[in-house]
Amino acid sequence: MVRQRGREQWIDGQAPRLDPQVRNEPPALLREVPLDRESGVFGAETRGLDVQDIQTLAPGVSGALLTTVAALLVAIPSVFGYNYLLTQSKIMITDLENFASSFADR
Repeated sequence: MVRQRGREQWIDGQAPRLDPQVRNEPPALLREVPLDRESGVFGAETRGLDVQDIQTLAPGVSGALLTTVAALLVAIPSVFGYNYLLTQSKIMITDLENFASSFADR
């Protein structure tokens, strides 16, 4: 008998079990990720960067950060405004439905 529990299928009420050797083995993707200082965390080349290259990159990174801040300053109040208007429209819809119901009952 197969029973569904979440996304797993249990056979005869037994939870699926992994072989201990497979369970203790790190995932294949983690074995392939280079984590040394020379190549960066995920393989980005950092060997050739010197002070001039960093000064060349800094304005672009600064601009991206300022753009992100500006977007957040617009997006966060917009979410609050949207939620306020949504709540007000739901209140109005409920009032209109109640009025229509009471009007139809006469």
